Amino acid sequence: MTKFHCGSSYWILLLFTLLLVVGCGVVDVFDVSSLQQLELAQWLSSPLLTEQIRKTLTRANVPFAEQVSVDGYQADFVIQTADGHTHILETKPWKPTGPDITRAKKLASELKKLSVNGSYIVLPTIDHERPEQGIVSVHGLAALLKAQAGGQPLVPPMPVIPAEKEQRIVFAAMPFAAKYDDVFFVAIRGAAKASRSTAKRVDKEDYTGDVVERIRQRISHASAVVVDLSESRPNVLYEMGFAQASGKPVIPICSTSVDDIPFDVRNLNIILYEQGQTNALRPKLSRRLRAAFGGDSA
Repeated sequence: MTKFHCGSSYWILLLFTLLLVVGCGVVDVFDVSSLQQLELAQWLSSPLLTEQIRKTLTRANVPFAEQVSVDGYQADFVIQTADGHTHILETKPWKPTGPDITRAKKLASELKKLSVNGSYIVLPTIDHERPEQGIVSVHGLAALLKAQAGGQPLVPPMPVIPAEKEQRIVFAAMPFAAKYDDVFFVAIRGAAKASRSTAKRVDKEDYTGDVVERIRQRISHASAVVVDLSESRPNVLYEMGFAQASGKPVIPICSTSVDDIPFDVRNLNIILYEQGQTNALRPKLSRRLRAAFGGDSA
């Protein structure tokens, strides 16, 4: 495990980046109807959206488990419908606009490749339901469940979802942009699966309320932290500094010029990769994760 000792100037840098992160948490104005704006404002934060989905599943009497590892991916929900099928539900407080709809469609497609019967991205609101593309709204979730059950009452006799167990978490600190989704899903998730652990990342919208406390919780629960230093993003630099100060194994990666990274960070053992070459990055990350776990992948 690589460690470094931070001087006061480095902590000042981290404090400054934290202020930038907090200052960037303003929701953009976007082109949706007034009703959609009201609905989105209500469920914009991930905790509120998650709670709404939890209530919807409970009312429908659908067995579910939360934060379950599926092939190295930490799913928000894994549910079982009355027909015995299992599905992943991912909560994403994204905007109901073209770019985010495209991003949700791509994520749903990737999740369907995992060991489940189906996967769906649940957004706060949407112009029309797209279950065939794996995208639904909070309000359309109940109808989706009934459809998946083949019209049968949603009263399964016994849930057979695997019980949750303690597992190693690999936290991914990385840019929020959609172009990095493959880095997480293909490389980081794949490497986590190979090392018998589970990958977890957060979205920009998760950074609401007490930002510092959220970061502390996620990093404190992690067994290792993969840090994508591409574009030298302030939030990523802060998370890396916090992880190092917490004594967590940190594995830095980067696809942009290391010259843009602060000088006291660029000398770390950074794994360089190229955008679009995430399959080549995965085995390098796997080796580094196994080393971080003391060579134990069991």
